[in-house]
Amino acid sequence: MEMLDIYINEHLLDNIFDNLEIDDQIIFTHINKYTYTRYMYSVKSLVYQYINNDYNIFYTCICRYKYTDIELKRLCNLSLHNLDIDIIYGKRYYDLRYIFELLYRRRDIYNSIQIDNNKMNTIVKNIKTIMGIDRYDTINNINNHPMLFQLRHTLYIS
Repeated sequence: MEMLDIYINEHLLDNIFDNLEIDDQIIFTHINKYTYTRYMYSVKSLVYQYINNDYNIFYTCICRYKYTDIELKRLCNLSLHNLDIDIIYGKRYYDLRYIFELLYRRRDIYNSIQIDNNKMNTIVKNIKTIMGIDRYDTINNINNHPMLFQLRHTLYIS
């Protein structure tokens, strides 16, 4: 790859990429078309590793990259398993941010997923019903819905 009339071979480029933090890797993929096509799939696939683990990286990946229906369905299945449980005011709450983001991307994505847990099924239906015309409106609806308490203070307004 040539950058500012300086040639950087692929081995050196790979070494630079591998030694970057995850946030910097995401930015690195967007330097130019070459770095995007070379590293986009490896960074895009990190979303599977960080779902239910690191919301910031998950959110960045889900916003920056396009995912196919098959990939989104896989993410939906992963989002329903191994949910983090937050303890707020001595009560246990599910971390629903990942489910919310997937539903916000595509409202009908959970329709084809079988949800065995009745609580989760009800929660997914409630999140679908509060979806507004934009993110700000949706967050306002969340603030007025008592069942979705755990989403109130954890969402970004973009």
